[in-house]
Amino acid sequence: MLAVLEATLEAALDRPDALGAALQAFVSTGQLAEIVERLASAYRPDAPDPAPGGLDDDALPLIRALRFALSVQIAPGTGGPLCIPAADQLVLVIARAPVEVVRYRIATGVDLEVFDPSASLAVLDRRAYTGEPIWERRADRVVHDYRAAAPFARLCLALRPSIGQRWVFDRSSLRASFPMLGSLDDSGDVALCRMVAALPERRALPMLLDLAGHRSHAVRWAAIQAIGKLDGREGRRLLERAAHDPHPHIRAAAQRTLSRLGAAAP
Repeated sequence: MLAVLEATLEAALDRPDALGAALQAFVSTGQLAEIVERLASAYRPDAPDPAPGGLDDDALPLIRALRFALSVQIAPGTGGPLCIPAADQLVLVIARAPVEVVRYRIATGVDLEVFDPSASLAVLDRRAYTGEPIWERRADRVVHDYRAAAPFARLCLALRPSIGQRWVFDRSSLRASFPMLGSLDDSGDVALCRMVAALPERRALPMLLDLAGHRSHAVRWAAIQAIGKLDGREGRRLLERAAHDPHPHIRAAAQRTLSRLGAAAP
């Protein structure tokens, strides 16, 4: 069932106009409802992996392919997180009650790769959701806020690769609240770095050295921290290199750490 859908979506990735039709056809045939019902009936809280790809806090991953990921996300109605998407994604809303879409835009001068808590959103427009899939393109710097009187589902087709982080905004102030890793793979890499440092596991040093050059600044920093706990000399060498990292957060963190190390030296 999902294998057929994966092949259909893969074939349509170069024809974005056909992707929406593929998602709508998938929902209209009842296959999505059938999959969710089957997984719900088989779900056990103590199962190590109750669904394909695992269950996230608010999403059910359906397909994780090389060039895209498909998931069903549960929205509370009104009040969910306001986020800049981590990747270009096509969203199909599945709801019984009417849905309103409020769009916000972040200032064009803001660098989305460098989190800035002073950045804020401004309301762009409001409109009723018509049932057609909506493209949320990261380059547009627009946040889509779907609102309804009751919980609803979003079928989300996210194109790979995703960027290193996405921003979450506070609903009351519309200011940037905190950054989140935009990739499940990157989140796993960060967790892995912390795990091998806590064990500690020196055999993981070659892997950590490789991750110290990762495209995501969050993964790079986690690897450098882990290396410092396993091998102080190598960790200091990487800190000195990180003091010139292209990402300002890494530069600042490395310089602070080197300053502390210098102050602690006999």
